[in-house]
Amino acid sequence: MGRLFGVLFMMFLLVSSCSDDKHAYPFKHLSYEDLRPLKKSDYIVSKQKLDFYIDSFRLSERDTNYVDIVTNRYYAERRPYLWISRWGISKQADTLLQKFAEARKAGLPEQRFFFYRLSENLHRMKERDFDNRHTVSRTLAALEYYLTKSYLRYCSGQRFGFVNPNKLFNHLEQIGDDTLRIRYRTLFGMPIDAVDKKFLSQAFKSIRDGCVNQFLNDVRPKNTLYESFYEELQHRNLTNSQRRILSINLERSRWRMKLAQEGRFVWVNLPAQQLQAFEKNQQKLSMKICLGSLKNKTPILSGTIKYMDLNPYWIVPKSIVRKDIIAHIGDTAYFARKHFKILSRKTGSVISPLEVTEEMLLGDDYIVRQENGNINSLGKIIFRFPNPYSIYLHDSNNKEAFNRSLRTVSHGCIRLEHPYELAEFLLNNGKEKETEYIRSALEDTSIDENEKEGTKRKVQRRYLVDPAVPLFIVYYTAFPCATNGRMQYYPDIYDYDDLIWHHLNVK
Repeated sequence: MGRLFGVLFMMFLLVSSCSDDKHAYPFKHLSYEDLRPLKKSDYIVSKQKLDFYIDSFRLSERDTNYVDIVTNRYYAERRPYLWISRWGISKQADTLLQKFAEARKAGLPEQRFFFYRLSENLHRMKERDFDNRHTVSRTLAALEYYLTKSYLRYCSGQRFGFVNPNKLFNHLEQIGDDTLRIRYRTLFGMPIDAVDKKFLSQAFKSIRDGCVNQFLNDVRPKNTLYESFYEELQHRNLTNSQRRILSINLERSRWRMKLAQEGRFVWVNLPAQQLQAFEKNQQKLSMKICLGSLKNKTPILSGTIKYMDLNPYWIVPKSIVRKDIIAHIGDTAYFARKHFKILSRKTGSVISPLEVTEEMLLGDDYIVRQENGNINSLGKIIFRFPNPYSIYLHDSNNKEAFNRSLRTVSHGCIRLEHPYELAEFLLNNGKEKETEYIRSALEDTSIDENEKEGTKRKVQRRYLVDPAVPLFIVYYTAFPCATNGRMQYYPDIYDYDDLIWHHLNVK
């Protein structure tokens, strides 16, 4: 009986898999010669065999990607088939294969979606090209399993990105020497959307409802940056290097930032070593920046600029204390030269460098503070936005660095070439008195004769940015020019492109 069922199932399958009419009469156009091969065991189909082969596929692969794990679990739970039925193979399989055939246009490798394997198996079904190794059951099982796996990969990747930047960038640089617990430096701190159960439920539903083509269109990124990269990639006169760079930056544009880029916002592109401010998508200012060195990379992150401090003190981060200051404990000349003071966090009292210990400086009860004024490393103004990495935008007392072509000189913060222009942009809401005071303070190079040169202490003032302005610190090695739209290419200063390219091409 099982053999007869398999033969009858195959009769349905062979005709309907090549038919445009899902409900066409299954025996139409069949001849005796068509039925003769069905006597072979290679053509016998049963659910038991299909499940056996699907299990062999899913158990042979070490899935670590969340979407792949979901596919594996779906078939482990013996859920209904999505692409094959008594009527044959869903016409949606051809739609999906056509999308994979055009993957290169979106900067993606076809093999990531099992394109050649799926194409071969579809060809076998249409040509009835089966043998002992490639039976109809094995071929159908492969189509069912890998169509689902590739579809979920493609849809989730287009919507949220194929590379997970949190996993990629936040496991690159190990910090500390604790052998019991490995810690890594956070290089990506930007909140982004990620694939979830709701999205995957919609993806499964789109297959069952016959809406694969519509869902494929819906998941395509809609942001203008993606469209710019996509259109540029279609040009025929590009070099292989340019195609590679555009493909990598297409992937970056798929990462869905939670913070909206609308109204007024500040955009810092690290490879361009440039800050831009926009209002209603129109560039209002642009300036050079200095950024973190290769050992102290500026992280990719976003936030909102909520206030700025004029004549700020610098509370030295513990990471810098550990790297640069611990070695000078007891050296009063060093602390005087750098204008550092050691303060009790509780009482505010000053502690002599001769009395302090390494444990005190690295603990929470004491801070190292640099006095404000012309000598302060933060310069005369700092723009603060809440983040756990002690990263800020600020002025600099070293203006010569802006003349360099490669300006990776900071401990991670962003130094600004023209901080007053940013202050004016942020306070552009009728606060003329505040902006004029800031301008005067930034231009003031006077020195108190009673103090050593360059150490005059200034009054610290805080100005609220209301409403707060979104800030994006991003990493694009290609980016359209804000004035003429032409694609600009920038050096990969932190060597991130190779990492993304490698993970994009993992099968």
